[in-house]
Amino acid sequence: MSTYEVISEVSKTLKQLLEDNMTTTPLTIVLSTPDEEISNSTNRINLFLYQVVENVQLKNQDWQMSSPTKIKPPPLSLNLFYLLTSYPQNPNDYTNAHLILGEAMRIFFDQLILVSDYLSQAAEEVKLILNPINMDEMTKIWSAINKPYRLSVSYEVSVVQIESSVAEREVKPVKERKVEIKPYSGPPRIEKLDPESGNPGTRVRIIGNNLKGEFLKVNIGGKPAGGIVVASDSEISFIVPTGLPPYLYKVTVIVNGQVSNPANFEVLGG
Repeated sequence: MSTYEVISEVSKTLKQLLEDNMTTTPLTIVLSTPDEEISNSTNRINLFLYQVVENVQLKNQDWQMSSPTKIKPPPLSLNLFYLLTSYPQNPNDYTNAHLILGEAMRIFFDQLILVSDYLSQAAEEVKLILNPINMDEMTKIWSAINKPYRLSVSYEVSVVQIESSVAEREVKPVKERKVEIKPYSGPPRIEKLDPESGNPGTRVRIIGNNLKGEFLKVNIGGKPAGGIVVASDSEISFIVPTGLPPYLYKVTVIVNGQVSNPANFEVLGG
């Protein structure tokens, strides 16, 4: 079970991973916004959590069974995005900056799954992957934090989940299932339009069969008509859309994906 502390725990795990495996010395790992003004008395790696977004695939999940008689809300599932930047002891020693960056990337590459005592309790594995972003996106990040650009790489950590504090709910077990089977009555059919001609804005009645359904549309000349009113299974009406030029149009009714036979309607001018 992961609480709201999990974001902090992920950051600490990444920091500890670098501290335990980097061979460059002396070296400091910092969790903060990249900043050239921090003392450069030692080599430094900066880890900056710059974005947190909700995981699209796990969004809007249904409530989950926590026991045979209880359900609980799904956790908040997040993706975390970190910026990794290296700073050498000598600010102009770019070769050393690249060595530090390369070793840090190797360590992260070797650790696909983040492991810690806290994260081991998570329902989903917490994965660490390189997040390839283009130069335009990278520049926007540095512009947002108002710092001069330095060579950096982005990493994504997912899925990080925070359990909801909403209380579980009691649910009643299903004791009986009922299945209702309705006979198929065929596609919609138009018998008559009333009137058969008129100006835009005219309400037109459609007389026919099987005109009522959960998903109902009326098209005139291939374009959807509005103002649909269902009177019964054998009668509906619609309003001729404004902006249609004078012409003899085909009217069709679509019910649950089934298309009716066409009927002619003449749009008059003026």
